[in-house]
Parts: sequence; C-alpha cells; structure tokens
Amino acid sequence: MSPYTHLPAVDPSLLSNKQHASILKDPEVDVTNDYGTPNLLFFYFVPFLPDDRKPDLQALQDEIQSWNAWELGQTEVQVRHRIADKSLPSDDSTASRVKRTNYRAKVVDYLRELSETTWLVKNADSHSGPFSADIDVAEVNGKIRNVLKGFYGQELLPAQFSVILNIITDLIASQPDTDNKYLFTYVNYHYDDDQKIFKPDIRQLQFSVTQTTAEEGKDTVKLDISNLNHVYSLLREKWRSVRHEAEEIIEAGEKIRKEMALNFYFS
Repeated sequence: MSPYTHLPAVDPSLLSNKQHASILKDPEVDVTNDYGTPNLLFFYFVPFLPDDRKPDLQALQDEIQSWNAWELGQTEVQVRHRIADKSLPSDDSTASRVKRTNYRAKVVDYLRELSETTWLVKNADSHSGPFSADIDVAEVNGKIRNVLKGFYGQELLPAQFSVILNIITDLIASQPDTDNKYLFTYVNYHYDDDQKIFKPDIRQLQFSVTQTTAEEGKDTVKLDISNLNHVYSLLREKWRSVRHEAEEIIEAGEKIRKEMALNFYFS
C-alpha cells in the first residue's frame, strides 16, 4: 500500500507539456520554504573522469537532470491546483510544508509508475522489513539509524549515503510527530571501464518511520519502519525524442530541482 494514500489524488488531466505550464510562471508561486523539508530529494553521485570522458558525462547528466526537472514541473502543476481547491494547505507551518512535499513525492511516484513508460523502465523492486517493535525512548534515535542502515547497507550504496541517513535519522528522532515519509531519487553515474560506456544506476529509495506514544507511565514507543526500492533505466533516445515538447515544464522544474538536489563526487 502506498504511504501517500491519505493525500489528494493525482489528476491525470493536468499532465500536459504545454497547456498548464503557464501556472508555473505566476510570480506569486514561491515554494522556496518547502525545499527545506527533506522528504523529497535527488542525489547524484558523480565520478571523477579523464577529460576525454567528460563530454559524455555532461550529456548524460543533462538528460537525467532534465528528466527529473520535467517530473518536478509536472508535480508543481498538481500542487498548485490542489492548493487552489484547498485539498492541500497553503500556510507556512512545518506540518503544511511537509504535507505539500509529501504530495510532491506522491506525484513523482505516480508519474514513474503510470506516465513515463515511454522513456522509463522499472527493472526491479525490493524491500526490507518492515520493522516493528516497542523501543525505549532513549534508544529510538540509534534504533532508527541501525534499521535504516540495515535496510540500505545491502544495496551497496556509496559511503556518503550513510552520512545522509545519519542526518535524516536525527531529524526523525527530534520530530516524532511529523509525517516522516521520504522519497529519494538516487543516481550513480557509473562508468564501465572495460566496456567504455556509462551504466547509470538509477533508484527510488522510499521509506517511512512512525512513532506511536506508549501507554502512560511507560518509557517506550511503538516504532514502525518500512521501505520500498525501485531500480530504473532511462531510455535515453526515447527521452531525447520527447523532451523538446516540454521545454517550458523542464525550465520551470529545473529551478526546483536545483534546490532539492545534492551532488557527491567520487573517484
């Protein structure tokens, strides 16, 4: 079951490359504060390569980043309409910002499942757990960290991802009443030295953490943690054949993507 079932439905009639792009040009549309909630993030792991490989890397980066920007442009159209019909809040409280960002995650997930099959292929699903137990309050932070690292340690992700999990764990533990759902897009621009080609590793890492207060007088909480991962391939030629139809959406979405993305470099 989707962790976002409590949020408004995605309206497929709004998915257009041109018809609704104008809504994103409204000067009153400012979602800058929403970028401060890490519930939806994009991580790019970029290798240091010889100069003769850099043009190929840059071309691949442009294609993947424009794809993610398209998703975020389409997502923001949905958010604007849901704010207008009052099924999403418009105020600047933390709970409202988290709700809007979780809705963005719901839309991204919807797009990848149902609207991007021309250029996006899902290769595999995987999940660990779920984890559920009564935990001493003083041990919650460490338990969340250990469970998440256990979930993702088997995914053979770069060491930098452990640092990200540490930061997220501290945030979750300090805000137990927040809607702690996260959707991360992970892209490793892997270069195969033997075949002399790029084989990007593209994944969607999705997890939720819920803390339920124990009975009065007990120093424990009920801790529930679940996750679901998808592995994707971007069909680059297919994406190149359609992206020219969506430049307005991509341009608007790129401004958002830059605020929600982190680049990590490795050798």
